[in-house]
Amino acid sequence: MSLEDTLAALLDARLAPLRADLERVTAELAAVRRALPSQFVPLKEAAARMGVSEKTGYRRFDSGEWPGRRDGRKVLIDLSALRPMTHDEVARTAQKLRALPGGGHGST
Repeated sequence: MSLEDTLAALLDARLAPLRADLERVTAELAAVRRALPSQFVPLKEAAARMGVSEKTGYRRFDSGEWPGRRDGRKVLIDLSALRPMTHDEVARTAQKLRALPGGGHGST
């Protein structure tokens, strides 16, 4: 067994309880989010809170990615159902965009 393998095994053993705690806390947080009432905010505010442009917010609402409803001409987004993308999701999305013809560059 190499030094790297030994260190990896030791690290894995030390991190296992932390991973279990993180999974438990994540599950509890998801349960709390499901129990909370919906918090509808104007799309412009939801986009700002999520760190995206208003145009991107409309695309996400239109595609069904962002749950919401129309109130007359206003679009209200259920902010309690949203979460920012994780680093892994950002990396996967970027990888998919780079795989597009033109490397993901061009018009949106």
